[in-house]
Amino acid sequence: GIMAKLFSALFSSKLEISDTTVGTTPTDNDNLFIKLSNKSVTSVGETWGIGFNSNNAGTDKLGAFVSAFGHYSTNYNTSLIFGTRNTSGNASEKMRLTDSGQLLVGLTSSSNIVAFKDVADIEFDLDGSDAAMNFNSIWRTGVRSSGSSFRFAESNTSLGTNVRMTIETGGQIT
Repeated sequence: GIMAKLFSALFSSKLEISDTTVGTTPTDNDNLFIKLSNKSVTSVGETWGIGFNSNNAGTDKLGAFVSAFGHYSTNYNTSLIFGTRNTSGNASEKMRLTDSGQLLVGLTSSSNIVAFKDVADIEFDLDGSDAAMNFNSIWRTGVRSSGSSFRFAESNTSLGTNVRMTIETGGQIT
């Protein structure tokens, strides 16, 4: 009782980690990190991370998590997985930042750098040639790199294939 009140009055933080020396770049190993280490890497697909739990009447419920996902094909490459719990009662993956820099929402893999999956499967593809979006892996719309026209194409790979409508610079529709 009295010690807990005294401790609470003296210290306002719930958890504090501090150091007087830290690294100068985000990847310095001497930065002030909280590290979770997998000390026994044995297979592709191992995960480790931080879970956010709630407890009701003695039952632990995982509400959300951030996990590392080890691919380990070369150089211990690792993705980050973000998950939350919905009304179905189970926490599941909602977003992934891959080891190659892709941001995937609702997907676990894609050939695009940013991909969103929902009811309509919308993917953004900004690969340096066409600045385009794919819809349901059937339609592609965006700005064609050659000529700077805005196009609608029945293709999920090119704005130059199966073009259904083009809006030229100046507004002419073809």
